Amino acid sequence: MNYQGTGGYIALFRCLLDKSIWKQSTPEQKSILITLLLMANHKENEWEWQGQKFKVLPGQMITSLNSIAERAGKGVSIQNVRTALTRFQKLGFLTYESTKTGRLINIVNWHLYQGELMKANNEPNKAEVKTQQRPNKDLTTNNNDNNVINNITMQKKSSPNYSEDFIAFWGTYPKKEGKSEAFKTWQKLLKEGFPPSQLIEAGKRYANQCERDQTERKFIKKGVNFLRHRAFEDYLHEPEPEEDPTKKTLARLYAQSAVYLGRDENVL
Repeated sequence: MNYQGTGGYIALFRCLLDKSIWKQSTPEQKSILITLLLMANHKENEWEWQGQKFKVLPGQMITSLNSIAERAGKGVSIQNVRTALTRFQKLGFLTYESTKTGRLINIVNWHLYQGELMKANNEPNKAEVKTQQRPNKDLTTNNNDNNVINNITMQKKSSPNYSEDFIAFWGTYPKKEGKSEAFKTWQKLLKEGFPPSQLIEAGKRYANQCERDQTERKFIKKGVNFLRHRAFEDYLHEPEPEEDPTKKTLARLYAQSAVYLGRDENVL
């Protein structure tokens, strides 16, 4: 679904869920909190009213208690807004004061919450939307300009198209580091004639050895190096079973006793 041109957006980080301002807030206060973030300006703005010039900075807005309550939605009263603003100010989330044109609210540390969006919008927009401003309330809400989604630096790069065989190898390998480079090496090894199944089994054998020997993680080979440095070649085949040390010791003692008694163990 494409949300470009539908009114802009803000950044909302999951760490908010762990903050007391969220965990200890009522449902109404949470709604007011998000509403304030949505109403705040994302860039400096100026306007003229009754012959005087006014200016607000990013993270600020001039509005009213009634307007906040309306925008917060059904069930939020003006008293809810007044209580929330007082609480949010005590917690250091915002400051507010009365002005000639309304209530000036300032989101503290706005640049930390919305820094990436502000960077993205520093580039000039080709199309500027002119809107009429009401003379008394919500004169400065302009974060509708935040429509430059393709300029956000947090976009993820497309990942390589990993094959199913490589995914199977990577899923069982004990130290998953350097995945993209490991896949490049994997493809080269396939061209050399190594069957995928053989490489997968080599990875499993190495993983089993690390688990059996309780190898510390810092000594386990990275996935990319296991392939790149051809360490897998030591694990292409099942290791020969070691001789039972008890039987080996008994055989040695029997041979020694036979020599001592002057017997040839080969004829016994």
